Amino acid sequence: MLFIDNLLQKELDGYLDRDERLLWVGKPKLGIHFQFIDIFLIPFSAVWFGFSVVWVTLAAQESIHFSLFGIPFVFVGFYMLIGRFFVDKRKRDNTVYGLTAKRILIKSGKNKVSVQSFPITDQLQLDLIETQDGRGSITIGSTVDTIVTGQFNQLNQFPNREKTLPMLDQITDARTVFNQILRLQKETHENS
Repeated sequence: MLFIDNLLQKELDGYLDRDERLLWVGKPKLGIHFQFIDIFLIPFSAVWFGFSVVWVTLAAQESIHFSLFGIPFVFVGFYMLIGRFFVDKRKRDNTVYGLTAKRILIKSGKNKVSVQSFPITDQLQLDLIETQDGRGSITIGSTVDTIVTGQFNQLNQFPNREKTLPMLDQITDARTVFNQILRLQKETHENS
């Protein structure tokens, strides 16, 4: 049985058709979230940030104008080392997922709201990546695209950039939601 949170449901009510009701609503895991790729990105970012700070400091001793050239590198290094985690956290804080008998909804943003809708058909390809605690991600899209862009999606965390493939990211009880979508696909196929 899927769980409906009334507060989250209210966030999606305005995007439903008259005859449509939510079967499930959810949010991604909240808080700061580390991913496998961070094993490589954090040391690289620390070196980048450290080098750029040292370079700007040494350049400032020679000429203040010369040191200004390095300031953008300091900001990029700071973002890669620390800032991207807070941007990702804010994005997940403002994301709500919904499932109806007809479609999957992904609402994101606070001031500038984006709503994606994916009709549930037998053509809709899904992938489930699950952890031992039952939390997981359901990727919506081509399996080939998932294999080709898998790790690159994690690198694509700069502001105003979307992940290549839409997903219900880091949701609780992912397998139950995944199986519900598969049942809906089967019903859709049998009714057509």
